[in-house]
Amino acid sequence: MNTSLRAYFDAIRQFPQLARQSPQQYFSRPGKDFTRTRILHLERVVWLNISLLKSTLCVELDRFFDWLDTGEFSPTKSALVQARQKLLPNFFKDMFLFGSRLFYECFKAKRWKGMRLWAADGTGFRLPDEEWLGEEFGWHGNQHNRVPSTRLLAHFDLLNQIVTAVQFHTRYVAETVIARQAIAQIPKDVCVVYDRGHASHTIPFLHQHYGSHCIVRMPVGFSNTVKAFVASGKKEQTVTEKLSYKSRMVLNELGISVNAQTTITYPSDDVAYRRGGSATHHPA
Repeated sequence: MNTSLRAYFDAIRQFPQLARQSPQQYFSRPGKDFTRTRILHLERVVWLNISLLKSTLCVELDRFFDWLDTGEFSPTKSALVQARQKLLPNFFKDMFLFGSRLFYECFKAKRWKGMRLWAADGTGFRLPDEEWLGEEFGWHGNQHNRVPSTRLLAHFDLLNQIVTAVQFHTRYVAETVIARQAIAQIPKDVCVVYDRGHASHTIPFLHQHYGSHCIVRMPVGFSNTVKAFVASGKKEQTVTEKLSYKSRMVLNELGISVNAQTTITYPSDDVAYRRGGSATHHPA
């Protein structure tokens, strides 16, 4: 095992101990959960939760304790179910974010023009077939059938092949809304790549406002400015134009004061247009 990988594993193992210092954030019964030494102590419960159990719980527990080789008898599946109910969802969310930050501390990250290159994209996934879940999170289907479903927006480091952030949201909220809300937390040394579904003045304006960077694929018919640029035959051009009415409304709702005279300046190039029917649009 190389030095960087060992340092990463040693550091990530510290998260359960850090969680014990803030029990109200992570445990169902602060001051009671995971305070005594038990066969299913916190570190073991966490490992069993994140290791993607495939077989029945009884089989997985037997395998796990055989692997530990401590001479202990494996607990019942009921004991595991009760133990993992002590952990709040925030524990795994914060452990994921903790691990993502550690990656950049422990390894030398690959960069593009000095920036980390993240892609922002969404996906949907099916939930258990329960009516209340569909009402809460939304439905996916066609004229013949529908199933409960929800969505997530993920940021993925393209050069280093790691997921850096995930935001779950219902199907009642548009992906672009979640993407806009996430921009304030994007580090300043990151350039986020968006597909044409996010084409607008709003996203590049927010990146400029918060000091980060982005590349957005723009449909050729997005605006007269984009049409004129494509028709010009130029490979690159710096554009200044007034914000669209819709973008002004969104930005004002987000607490960023703009008006009909507010402009945005950005470089455009024709690479994406020539390859996929759109032009790129990104802050300088």
